[in-house]
Amino acid sequence: MIRFFPNLILGFILLASFSPALAGHHKAGVVHAKIKPLKEVVAERNAESQKKLRLEERAPIATPGRIIVVYKFKCAGFARQQDAMRALAAMIQHEREEAPVTYASSPLIFEDGDMGAVDQHKSIGSYNEAVKWQNENAVWQTYFKDILNSCDISPDDIQTTVAQAQ
Repeated sequence: MIRFFPNLILGFILLASFSPALAGHHKAGVVHAKIKPLKEVVAERNAESQKKLRLEERAPIATPGRIIVVYKFKCAGFARQQDAMRALAAMIQHEREEAPVTYASSPLIFEDGDMGAVDQHKSIGSYNEAVKWQNENAVWQTYFKDILNSCDISPDDIQTTVAQAQ
């Protein structure tokens, strides 16, 4: 133990004498890492967030192969249109909760005052499966009849455009 103790002391002395030399690349008063003010950090994060939102807004509405369906129909009178829009919103909510196939749908008001919806399906098979479910689902059919009655139209009065994203 006595032989070890002087070696330990010598080791500490050597370490202490070389530590300033090893750390000599640091100069007194020189800041190597600058801490940014909170306002600057917040501003940078907001700028990054805004850039991400702009990129998302400029992204394609649908990826290639997706099926886009636009439904359009006339609905006379503001009150009737509001009733139809409530039924359409309820129909879309029912689709989201109950349809066995997943697809996106949003109600529309066109610039000419007509109303309708736009759907996005993963494929033509998905679209066909959704149509089949709609035709067989009693709740969905009730909402559909409410829309037709509110607007005083028939199913033949609905313009349907089916397109595939490229």
